[in-house]
Amino acid sequence: MLHQLLIALALLATPKAEGRWMTHKVERGDTVAKVAKRWGVTEAQVRQWNPWVGSGSGRIKPGRVMQVRAKARPVMRMNAVYFVQEGDTVEGIARSLDVPTSTLRTQLTKSAAPGTRVVVPRPLGSSGWNPYAGREGDAAPAVDLELGGLSTGSPNDGTLVNGIPLPQTELFDIWKPELAYGSTHAVGVVVTAIGDFRRNTGWDGTLTIGSMSKAQGGHFPPHKSHQSGRDLDVRLPRLDRSGAHPNHAQTDWHATWALISAFIDTGDVEVIFLSRRLHGMLRAAAKDMGATPAELGRIGRVISHSKGHNAHLHIRIRCGIDETDCRSVRAR
Repeated sequence: MLHQLLIALALLATPKAEGRWMTHKVERGDTVAKVAKRWGVTEAQVRQWNPWVGSGSGRIKPGRVMQVRAKARPVMRMNAVYFVQEGDTVEGIARSLDVPTSTLRTQLTKSAAPGTRVVVPRPLGSSGWNPYAGREGDAAPAVDLELGGLSTGSPNDGTLVNGIPLPQTELFDIWKPELAYGSTHAVGVVVTAIGDFRRNTGWDGTLTIGSMSKAQGGHFPPHKSHQSGRDLDVRLPRLDRSGAHPNHAQTDWHATWALISAFIDTGDVEVIFLSRRLHGMLRAAAKDMGATPAELGRIGRVISHSKGHNAHLHIRIRCGIDETDCRSVRAR
């Protein structure tokens, strides 16, 4: 209560000035100086508006919320992959990607070999690039799928007849095999799409599959859907290629767009769920990679908001042509 009163008094005592009141959620590593620079104000103003900060070294506890009267909008950045090209220099890369040279010197030396992979925090809105242009992976391994797996009913009220397991393959890792069953049609789409994604980009990290369905389908917590063998959770590709849960700064958004595109291009995707607050990052990566207006239109049309989908994609696959008892929840 005292904390809120101090903020209110500080705001009332602040002379009328240019700018707009904004909130800033403190991130790990933030200091008063960093916050001030980000919003175009002085350190003294930050301390005046947020008396709880005090006059210490300037480091602030992550998770706290600050009030600032911003004179500048922060530059949004997206961490992205860059592969060193023949003849590249640190200075040349920095100029072309609109990043400080110091950002690259921690990862590169002047003799960096072509193909060296670096992660660059580039400003959104700067001229883009497709980090996976011209890169190609190995052909997907042959996978023999069991036949007879059929999806019945809807994703929220259905079952799985003769469900087949996702195959153990180098294409992906499976989090819980007992929850990784689907219809023959849906499993075939998953294998095809991820194989195409890896071949088209050369992306060689770990791709982790979460839940699909139980062997007989039906409900299992915490999911409301995933009941008929057509819903797939797959973690967003990480910049470090580890396969762990990422946050937005750890996500390889260019690889994510390529993965989404590979699924949609099968013609067998009904909807993909991803939290709306991440759509901007996905759109920026898509533009970098030369997405057409029609392809960008997939964001918001095929790629829809669903709360809680911040670290993974929820991909819903259409009913197969032989699944006569399968029901979609969207018009096909």
